[in-house]
Amino acid sequence: MTSLRNHPPRVMRLARGLAGVLFFVGLSSCLEEDVVWEQFNQDDQLQVSVTASAELGAPVSAALHSTTGAVVVGEVTVDPGSGPVGTLHTVSVAVLEDWVDVVSKVTLLTDAGERGVQETELWQDSADHGLWVRSVQSEGAVGESRTDTFTVQLWAEAADVAAVEE
Repeated sequence: MTSLRNHPPRVMRLARGLAGVLFFVGLSSCLEEDVVWEQFNQDDQLQVSVTASAELGAPVSAALHSTTGAVVVGEVTVDPGSGPVGTLHTVSVAVLEDWVDVVSKVTLLTDAGERGVQETELWQDSADHGLWVRSVQSEGAVGESRTDTFTVQLWAEAADVAAVEE
């Protein structure tokens, strides 16, 4: 059996580096768990208009409901609520205090009819964990008019949902 001590320093550094990389790869695979997501709300929707006019519309808002619809768990606001192609719409989701520790992910499905459905994950605010925000841009041909449907999905880790149900 050959000792590593008999090899040049370059080989020793390479061996130590490789051992370090393998250690961290092994450690990270032990720490990563497959997260199982469960939708925490109904498919709550609101309409956003893409208009031929350059005028921007007032913000639109909708309540977000629990899966049965019995409990309001938050609110979504899109500002502006209408505008021409190319408009940046800021989507803000405010999860109510009782549910902040349960909701771990928020996605937005934008259904633009024939243009298809786009999924966007919102970003959680660093100081207000109940606030999730992201800007999306309306796409299309200049002068195009249509109504897009925005669907907000609140997600919780399955383990968190089980704890709430107990």
